[in-house]
Amino acid sequence: MTFPNAIQGDRGQPSKVRIGTVSSDGLFVLQDTVLDPASVGILGSYVPVPGDSVALLGQSAVGTSATSWLALGRVLLADTGTGVGFRGVRVTVGTDTISSGVLDAVVWSAAEYDTDGFWDAATPTQLVLPFDGIYAFTFNLTFNPSAATPTLRYVEINAAGVRKAQHRHFAVVSDHNDLGVATEFAGSAGDVILFYGFQNTGGALTTLEGSATIRLVGRL
Repeated sequence: MTFPNAIQGDRGQPSKVRIGTVSSDGLFVLQDTVLDPASVGILGSYVPVPGDSVALLGQSAVGTSATSWLALGRVLLADTGTGVGFRGVRVTVGTDTISSGVLDAVVWSAAEYDTDGFWDAATPTQLVLPFDGIYAFTFNLTFNPSAATPTLRYVEINAAGVRKAQHRHFAVVSDHNDLGVATEFAGSAGDVILFYGFQNTGGALTTLEGSATIRLVGRL
């Protein structure tokens, strides 16, 4: 694709979109040439990840001048249906045991999708942010019924040891109690995200189902 206006008109060459890659150390590579980091800008919310194929807008010849290239986003096959540059995870659980009277992290049993290794089955309560950025979070949990006198239930999203969002209410006796919470905040690469359930029936209480999602909204 050729654009009518060159990024650097004084070089006398049209701007084109070319396909490059992201190297293991996060640099952009085009035509087997590592581009000077000072010559590459990044568009919008795209976060470069080693191994990505990426669309680069710039001069038809590999240049070294500043602002010669603009990384537009990760290139995906048209039939994947996941969208260019999408980063996120969805984890689910069926039966889990929530202790009484303490915040108890949900033990996730599976990931329906996970673009960048947010979740590791070896540490199933944790999701770890892979990049610095703004993230959107959702968390839903359904408690099994309890015949105990109305007691408290709540769900909480915690990042790097800090509570970020919480939804609480008094439970309906002998009925399922569905709770959900959503929020958005800035996170750093390596931040551990925990999704807590709480109940105080006096004994352990199981869940019927639950899910959580994390989606990268934009890089910082």
